[in-house]
Amino acid sequence: MKKLLMMFMGFALATPVFSQKKVSNNISSEIKMFPKAKEGYKQVYIKVPTNKNENDMKVEVFVGNTQLVDCNKHRMGGTISEKNLDGWGYNYYEVESNGQATSTMMACPDQKKTSQFIYMQPELMRYNSKLPIVLYVPKNMEVKYRIWKAENKFQNSKSL
Repeated sequence: MKKLLMMFMGFALATPVFSQKKVSNNISSEIKMFPKAKEGYKQVYIKVPTNKNENDMKVEVFVGNTQLVDCNKHRMGGTISEKNLDGWGYNYYEVESNGQATSTMMACPDQKKTSQFIYMQPELMRYNSKLPIVLYVPKNMEVKYRIWKAENKFQNSKSL
């Protein structure tokens, strides 16, 4: 438990290595074994670069789309489910969402609208340069990601 807490604290103190990036939806020989996208969906994947300390890294995945919104805080509903690729031992992710966003209900005096990327609850995934992260998302949605790297120093916990 203490080790898990220390690992979490390390990632909480981490900073993103790269800014948000869009992912590719090109077919590659690395993902031929994955199933084709079902009707209304597309297959996208994230291929991260090789890194010396991959156990100290995580990939944060955002699924959503760009919308014209007011001054309120907006969040998209939906789920990301992990699935196994039978016979291969690999996993992939299926996104279920109707694309509907919820928001706070503050008054926006200027009624100004801006274009923003509205996304579901982000998913933190294992960093593995040897295997792409494969997702199946509704055709009207995008996938972006950030790479996080833990600092090499440990922090001391405090007792109550």
